[in-house]
Amino acid sequence: MSMASTSLELPVHVIPDNNGQTGTAVVYDERMGSHYHMWNNDFTEKPERFTGPFKRCREYGLLERCQNLQSRMATEEEMKILHSEDLIKLLKKSTSMTDEEMKETSRKYDFLYFHKVNI
Repeated sequence: MSMASTSLELPVHVIPDNNGQTGTAVVYDERMGSHYHMWNNDFTEKPERFTGPFKRCREYGLLERCQNLQSRMATEEEMKILHSEDLIKLLKKSTSMTDEEMKETSRKYDFLYFHKVNI
């Protein structure tokens, strides 16, 4: 599955702090570090890809300079900004798939993988 767009505009949210200043915000949820490819340990999407940079930002004191935003699940409307309705339906259906069904479905797409962690 591929996305082809030359002028994609994503929503930008500017959230001023208590002094009316804007800056950098960070969203972190430990559940984000649970994503991994069930049958390919060398796949780039793995927990360390997310947790490693976050840890370094913490070590350098960068997180204290950012506004922390509460994580939340994306709405279906937000998902439709970048993903087709067919893909969203497939992902919903994946919650009842066996491991083998997930593996077989994943093979049909360029960059789609599943894992069994419930978020």
